[in-house]
Amino acid sequence: MNAAAAGLLFTVGAALLALWTLARFPALGPKTIRQAGVAVGAILLVESPVLAGSDAISRSAGDAVALLLVILPFLTLLFWASACLVRSLVGLLAPYVR
Repeated sequence: MNAAAAGLLFTVGAALLALWTLARFPALGPKTIRQAGVAVGAILLVESPVLAGSDAISRSAGDAVALLLVILPFLTLLFWASACLVRSLVGLLAPYVR
């Protein structure tokens, strides 16, 4: 398996984990657009340190450990916060549809 295929697999897996978490625990997470935007912004701000940390872990413990312990949780959190933002935007556009 090449790096591009592994990256795609981890990205799709993280997105599915995030959607499952959002569907399974709907009360968890930000509800307003402002809170969801702050959550997404905070996750994007810590992107560089997380990637630097994953590089250090990759050099010391291996690529598989870095992918499972750093990249997958980070991508899952990013997709989850983005889905919370989309959920709050949909609630704004269609407030009475439930």
